Amino acid sequence: MKTAWSELSDQSNDWSNELGHLINESNRAHYEVIDLLKQLREIYPNDDFSTNQKAEYLKSKLFEIEKIIDTVEKKGNDLFTRLSSEPVAKYVKGFKLNREEFYLLSAMGLPLITPKTIGVSKHDEHEFFDLFYYEDEKRRCYINPDRADNEERTNIGVFPEELDVKSLRPEQHDFFKANLPGIYPRFKQEVAEE
Repeated sequence: MKTAWSELSDQSNDWSNELGHLINESNRAHYEVIDLLKQLREIYPNDDFSTNQKAEYLKSKLFEIEKIIDTVEKKGNDLFTRLSSEPVAKYVKGFKLNREEFYLLSAMGLPLITPKTIGVSKHDEHEFFDLFYYEDEKRRCYINPDRADNEERTNIGVFPEELDVKSLRPEQHDFFKANLPGIYPRFKQEVAEE
């Protein structure tokens, strides 16, 4: 019988796996440096490293590399905890998720309560966001639903007045007409040629 934890763990994603691979590789590199230091001792068994400049140089560089690898490994572990294992553990144990954790779990494909899953909306957050993506032969951008004269507007994206209605995807026509009827007429309408 699968537990909730094993079911969630089975739903891992590529970036989580890649981060785990990075951590494993940095751990492997750490042990390679230790092995090189042992080899250096075997090559110069009776030498005092401080009197052998080449050996001392190699030793100092290997210790420097080891410190760098340790830093990468620690950062990788911290990121894996923050971006993967901690949000999943909090979700399974019933702790409140912050915004970042919610979207990380959503990106992992975990079953979350969203407006779409409970039937309040037919769009999840990404699908909704994607409805504001616009593309025609001249440009690719996001539609900014604010008005140009709104002093508190968001300055990201392009206002509907600058975009052709005919370039909207069919689902965008339906969405804007049904859900944002005040925005739909703001798109540049096709002008009939005389």
